[in-house]
Amino acid sequence: MHISRRSLQAALGGVWLIDAGLQLQPYMFGPHFAHDVIGGAASGQPGWIAGTVHAASALIAHAPVWGNVTFAGIQAAIGAGLLWSRTSRVALGASIAWAGGIWLFGEGLGGLAGGHASLLTGLPGAVLLYAVLAVAAWPQRGDPLDGRAPAPLVLGAWALAWATGALFQLLPGQSSAGQLAATVTGGGTGAPAWLSGVDAAIGHWLERVGPAGVGVLVVVELAIGLGALSSRRLARWASIAGAFAALAIWVVGEAFGQVLSGHSTDPNSGPLLVLLALVTYSAADAMDDRHWAGLHTLLVYLPDRRRSPRSTVTPLITLDRPHTPTPALVNVTRDVGRMAEYEASGASSV
Repeated sequence: MHISRRSLQAALGGVWLIDAGLQLQPYMFGPHFAHDVIGGAASGQPGWIAGTVHAASALIAHAPVWGNVTFAGIQAAIGAGLLWSRTSRVALGASIAWAGGIWLFGEGLGGLAGGHASLLTGLPGAVLLYAVLAVAAWPQRGDPLDGRAPAPLVLGAWALAWATGALFQLLPGQSSAGQLAATVTGGGTGAPAWLSGVDAAIGHWLERVGPAGVGVLVVVELAIGLGALSSRRLARWASIAGAFAALAIWVVGEAFGQVLSGHSTDPNSGPLLVLLALVTYSAADAMDDRHWAGLHTLLVYLPDRRRSPRSTVTPLITLDRPHTPTPALVNVTRDVGRMAEYEASGASSV
């Protein structure tokens, strides 16, 4: 399976347009967007992060309608720009900058600094995954229809996301069976009744299983993450397993991102993890079958990327496609012809 950078740009454009549509819900034009959606991200955060979130919330609360229109307009512009190949580079840069600002001021760094984030509730923050995928989709200079596979850095991003989820699941406040069950059950808050019932049933089952449930979850998350750094075969299986796990998280832990509640600003991290899984699978296709081929690919790519020069020399002839002689080649050919005529005339005179 091959996913080109251009295909990834179009997929990201669609997600940004969905976000813009969710931003236009009636709920977002009132004070609740500033106080509940933005301000709610400050809960349980260190003081300096809570302060930045509250500052952003207060700024939006001064003019909630205009603030919300601005949010929707910027996201719609990014999405439309990504769908048009000629503006994809500018749109990708804008999406990285916008995602970084939202991750800090709107999501409070995804709750990572508070120590209570979990893959089940959206770790590392959906908008951060937007930025990671945008970097992976960055096109080659002068080639907006870039057909190359996404940058190999997605292997590292995939491994880091799942390994971080496993680590945070072992932190105090999240490592017991009761706390895991409460996280799953809480995911159904505000969801349809049938989904709340499913979450409650899974929560009760996790309480009966005990610490083994937490242990299995941690091992699965670590295996999915580190598998991308192993051989090509294991990286493929890790991305497939991660895609199904992300779908399960989106349904059970995130309640479809609460997109039907009228209060959601994005589909949450589940769909973005699925997209990252597809991109990781595509990157794995370019790996060889050695052990830790993914790690080798990542370590080779990063220094090569830093020192790769941007050549500005125009070749006289390209051997891989039909060409038109350049002015330099025409001048050289003309000068050689004149020299031959001069030597011939000199020889005839003698």
